[in-house]
Amino acid sequence: METGSLLELENWNWFLTGTVPTSFPLNVKGFLDSSEKIIVTWEPVPAEHHHGIILGYHVMYGAQNSKLQQMTVNAYNLSAALPNLEKYMLYVIAVTAFTSVGQGPPSPAIVVRSQESVPSLAPPIVMAHGTTYSSIMVTWKAIPEDHARGIIKGYIVRILENVQDFNGCKQ
Repeated sequence: METGSLLELENWNWFLTGTVPTSFPLNVKGFLDSSEKIIVTWEPVPAEHHHGIILGYHVMYGAQNSKLQQMTVNAYNLSAALPNLEKYMLYVIAVTAFTSVGQGPPSPAIVVRSQESVPSLAPPIVMAHGTTYSSIMVTWKAIPEDHARGIIKGYIVRILENVQDFNGCKQ
């Protein structure tokens, strides 16, 4: 054996067995794709922190007061689409890289709000009564915050001639 060959063999063995990455994916960003989808992008873990072959990434995400979810992405992808999200919710997102030994530290968390949408409930009518022969007073409660799906900017009140018109009313 030549001088240095044993050292090269030990380095090669370390590379094959490896350990977990000692750094996290860099520059994690989140972009809105729709009211129910966020695209997350990142840059790879710096090569000096790989400590083995990076097999992929775990994207961890969750809305306020909900269980964290995890998506696994192969090592060739530096982005992930988070589907089926609640509308107008804050999501905390972090990314880790993993080798055959395990995963490295998570990236600093980012917070992205999913896109605004239409409310999922109509406001409940509390009372409607005639105030004069040509006017009525209608009052209602606010739409519950968890059903608002955004910032309520106003309400549309439709007057229907008869109850049969109600089925065709979309606003």
